[in-house]
Amino acid sequence: MQELFMLWDQQAEKYKNSAERKKEYHVERKITRAIIVKGEIYYYTLYMYRHKVTRKCFVYYHNEILRLNKRLKYYLDDIERCLNDQLYERNYKKLGKVKSNKIPYYIYAYHRNKIPIKQANMDELKCHKDKEYDAIQIDTDDSYFYARVNGYKAKFRCRMATIHTLEHNGDNKIKNKTTIMQISNLRIKQDIKKNEAEFHNAVKNALSKLYANKQIIVSGDGAKVITTLATSLKSTRVFDKYHFIRELFKIYGFNETLNKANKRVFDGIDHFKELNYLYNQGKFDEFTNYLKHTINLLSSEPKTVQKIYDIKKFIRFYTTNNKFINETIINKYYTSGNAETFVSHDLKRYIGKNFGLKSINTIIRTIISETNHNLIII
Repeated sequence: MQELFMLWDQQAEKYKNSAERKKEYHVERKITRAIIVKGEIYYYTLYMYRHKVTRKCFVYYHNEILRLNKRLKYYLDDIERCLNDQLYERNYKKLGKVKSNKIPYYIYAYHRNKIPIKQANMDELKCHKDKEYDAIQIDTDDSYFYARVNGYKAKFRCRMATIHTLEHNGDNKIKNKTTIMQISNLRIKQDIKKNEAEFHNAVKNALSKLYANKQIIVSGDGAKVITTLATSLKSTRVFDKYHFIRELFKIYGFNETLNKANKRVFDGIDHFKELNYLYNQGKFDEFTNYLKHTINLLSSEPKTVQKIYDIKKFIRFYTTNNKFINETIINKYYTSGNAETFVSHDLKRYIGKNFGLKSINTIIRTIISETNHNLIII
């Protein structure tokens, strides 16, 4: 690279000494600029000139590369290479101490955001039809967040379905992911039926084009849209284990920092531990009986009235949905509690406020550029 910058210096001197320059411009001053290429700092020379008549000053860029690069600290071709290979360093101070072929993240993000948003077509996504697996699982959840759109703050809903499989050898590792996101601006009146149909069609299309015809498991919380999705796919509906255990812990669980009121109401007896054991062992009748038994343990004192009401409500909830809830334990192909994990990993980590709300376009662009598995945004 040193030869290139020496050539630039020669070109700068050639124009400075040319008759063309001497006819119209005075030399105002010499400028030395630094540029970084793959961690190495190089220096090159430019000149500022002043017009003899108008007295206006300007920096003369004597080739096309310089005109494009202008005052950029990093070489433009190097930036494009890092954009293509997703090479960046979030701790930019580290780059000053160690030679690296990366660029700081703030420079990476600035140039990435100038590129038009484009996601892969269905034909460009990875096809998983030839992989070995026994079942396909779809983890579904809704997440709500705020973002800027046209300069205004707006609430958005991301309805997310993550299609994945388990490896045939049973190592319980999640493989062959495809994430489908339906991002809706809730400031605008939504057509609920149209949104659901669009979401269902996107999932069906991804399944038919990217996956083999296997048993399908649809997992999520108690939302009706998840049940209708499972019905339309003629699949097994499962209640997400994480959501169920979380509700169980709210009613019975406690520790040193959470739900201390439960500890007082139940006199320090950890019913959650026993209920969690019975449920995970598939002893569903004993689980139901134990729930009812805990009501009998509580007196009708004012401090326990609300807890008794909450337990009865939970029993009704379990009785109504026990077919889906018990499937969590019964179905050998089901991997539990992934919906919240996928939402956190594939969405929420990109919408943090930092110093202010991000624009929705920036969020979508970041998700597209940072996601390495199949991604469909509708």
